[in-house]
Amino acid sequence: MYAVASDVESKLSPDILMRLTDDDGTGEINWDIVTKMIQEASAEVDAFLAMRYTLPLSPVPPILSKLTLDITLYNLFSRRGIDESSADGVIVTRYNNAVRMLEKIAAGSMEIIPPTSDTGGEAPSSSHSMSYQTAPRIFSREQMKGY
Repeated sequence: MYAVASDVESKLSPDILMRLTDDDGTGEINWDIVTKMIQEASAEVDAFLAMRYTLPLSPVPPILSKLTLDITLYNLFSRRGIDESSADGVIVTRYNNAVRMLEKIAAGSMEIIPPTSDTGGEAPSSSHSMSYQTAPRIFSREQMKGY
């Protein structure tokens, strides 16, 4: 799994978590439902990743934790229905963005790079570089002086 229950707990208040998971009316958060939604989200992520990567990925790239969490939150909210015109609409937007990103990863137009301990938090180096060339300036500041 790419996320854990404490990740969900850090994103939602206990009241909201209880509202989304308390099917029996006990007034308690049902952590089994939270775990099931995380498992379903992780399986959805794996379905996209399996097209290009050997699973399981280790170590887990942080972006996968974020995408899994976005899908998990959507799964939790969709159990009760989502009013897209309310503040909950952001859950749908984040879910759609996560799926689009996973589609790009599966298609090869986006790549995930696993974290390494030797980068020290810096962006990983790449053998790819970018440069561009423009036409020479037609008008310089000196030529435009007085206009």
